[in-house]
Amino acid sequence: MQLKKIEVVVDKIIPLLLVILLFVIIAELLFKEEINNYIVYIDIFDMFLIIIFSVDLMFKYSRTRKMKFFFKRYWLEIIAIFPFFLIFRLYEGFALFFGNLWEFVLPSQKIIHEGLVVEKIVAEDSRMVKIIRPLMRIFKFGELKEKKKRKDFFRDLKKIEDEGIGITNSSIKLTKKRIITTKAITKKLEKNGIIITKKGFMFLKDFENKIEKKSMRLNNIKKILTRIKLKKFMNALMFYEKP
Repeated sequence: MQLKKIEVVVDKIIPLLLVILLFVIIAELLFKEEINNYIVYIDIFDMFLIIIFSVDLMFKYSRTRKMKFFFKRYWLEIIAIFPFFLIFRLYEGFALFFGNLWEFVLPSQKIIHEGLVVEKIVAEDSRMVKIIRPLMRIFKFGELKEKKKRKDFFRDLKKIEDEGIGITNSSIKLTKKRIITTKAITKKLEKNGIIITKKGFMFLKDFENKIEKKSMRLNNIKKILTRIKLKKFMNALMFYEKP
């Protein structure tokens, strides 16, 4: 009965650990410098994760009782929890002779290890798939949005340069939150019909052209509607019978 309770606890805790693991992987990939201050806690979490998955594998083996079937079905989990970093540390001395080879191998192994755990175990848990997929879409969407923002920024800088306003590209910088420049440059841009917004540059000429196009479309729609109304009115007169 005690083992059964432990198995239930392990099954319930794994989805939570996978969510935490997902954020750890994202943090290590996107915020490498900032995460170095918490590397000890990450290593502790990583070891705890391996222990939990090892216990889970033990329960799975106790249900199958067949070594061949067990390895055939759960080989990916076995590879995922295997502490490869111990083997790499044995060869650390040799790797140092090759410069940055060690710096490449260890992070790569860690990503493979964590990726295998997530890939297999998350795939088996439909609830986790429902949680993680939207999260991954959010991060992917944010990344694409950031790329588009940078692309638009450099395109607009080229446009400003082509207009011959006399502003160098180095005097305007793009951050994650907004565009940074001096008040003098901001005023100079405004005089030339260019306004800096949170989303980027707004060219008043382009904005006016858009409004003009929209108003033309509205006028065309009004004309079409007027024609339809007149046509209906004429048809009504034609088929109208006096009492």
